[in-house]
Amino acid sequence: MLDAEGIPYVSVQGRCKELGSFKEKIQRKRYKDPKREITDLAGLRIITLVESDIQRVESVLRDAFDVNDENSGDKSIALGDDKFGYRSVHFVCGLGGRRESLPEHGRFKGLLFEIQVRTALQHAWAEIEHDRGYKLKGELPSHLKRRFALLAGLLELADSQFDQLSNDIDRYQADVSRRAVSGDLDIEINSSSVYELLVLKFGKGVNSAYDDAWPQLIQEIRDFGAYDLKSLSQLFSDDVCRRARESTPGLEVPGLIRDGLILTDIERYFKKSWKGHWSGLDFKSAITYEEHYGKDLSEVWEKHKIDLYNEDEDADFFVGEGD
Repeated sequence: MLDAEGIPYVSVQGRCKELGSFKEKIQRKRYKDPKREITDLAGLRIITLVESDIQRVESVLRDAFDVNDENSGDKSIALGDDKFGYRSVHFVCGLGGRRESLPEHGRFKGLLFEIQVRTALQHAWAEIEHDRGYKLKGELPSHLKRRFALLAGLLELADSQFDQLSNDIDRYQADVSRRAVSGDLDIEINSSSVYELLVLKFGKGVNSAYDDAWPQLIQEIRDFGAYDLKSLSQLFSDDVCRRARESTPGLEVPGLIRDGLILTDIERYFKKSWKGHWSGLDFKSAITYEEHYGKDLSEVWEKHKIDLYNEDEDADFFVGEGD
């Protein structure tokens, strides 16, 4: 469900309560009907990247399950305004009418389970606190408890800053997109701005699934002599874009960028930008380049030891250095 909604996460972990833990909780809580009263026989833990994603996860959970608000809650609230410590949002849920109506789910009717949602930094603190605290039977000396609380405060601050930074990045991308569409291209070269320019030039089908290649691609663009979107846009003329689309029908970012630079000035690209970062080129791209320049470019491929291959074969043209 998280994948379907495009919500990023670190992991989704699941567990069933072990028998020993089940017995201990019955005795400690003096449950009379433990099968019904214990709400975490089955549990999931969703670890998100930043705090704002927790709200998005909550929306998904409330749409999917019956959330028991009486037993659910944000553990941060219980800390109060002046304390730091364990932070996580717990949702006690039932399957809900839609799922319980299915024959295979009938035996779970009325049973509850727990879903914990926390950020990666919240999880790191909880794991360390649990491990170290357990070794002293759950009670740490006051000076160590104070240090734990201090670290919890630092992590909470870092969590907040990461969340704010993530939101600022989203706002920056939206602003770059708006400015690019309006024709304001006085924007520095970076992965966000170049991607928005490619979308402007080639449409929303641009495939950006090559995150590891971005640092090398940005360096190649700068080495070529383009430092802002305006200068890069001028390089990507209509003819260059048409040829690049022919060469890279999948609209992969590395292919579009390198095609654009090579089709603009092949000599400058290999002199300034290439630096041996790739060594394989498919025949289709080679033919596109030769048609564009109106001459045989075999000497270029031989000089730089570029291997030509059929597009069905493996090659490293579309990846960054080290892949």
